[in-house]
Amino acid sequence: MKKNKKGVLLHVGSIASNESVGSLSYNVAKSSLSSYVRSLSKQISKHNICPTGISPGGFIFENNAMGRLKKNNKLVYDKFIKERLPRKKMPKAEELLPIIFMLLENNMMFSGNMISCDSAEGNFYKPYY
Repeated sequence: MKKNKKGVLLHVGSIASNESVGSLSYNVAKSSLSSYVRSLSKQISKHNICPTGISPGGFIFENNAMGRLKKNNKLVYDKFIKERLPRKKMPKAEELLPIIFMLLENNMMFSGNMISCDSAEGNFYKPYY
């Protein structure tokens, strides 16, 4: 990439990097990834290499975590949808594709950023009411 003076490093994080929704180790790993992408960007953006990524919330795909939850514990899966997803519908994996393709275009404006794509699932703050 450095030799070609262009490239994209696409990382897959999670909204867990911003809140405690998974196991401690998962949350820490995703938070570290987000910080890594930001730091890496400061080092390699000058070579037109764009470290970026997505931070999705829950989504359904064959045998992923939500797919297994739906299969193994439908009550918890339905509760997740009811309590965490404002549109009351679990996103499908293919809904992530347009943003992934956009990031692969090597738009340096996204360098160092983990783009949140969580269907408004994340609770970056708790309202007081």
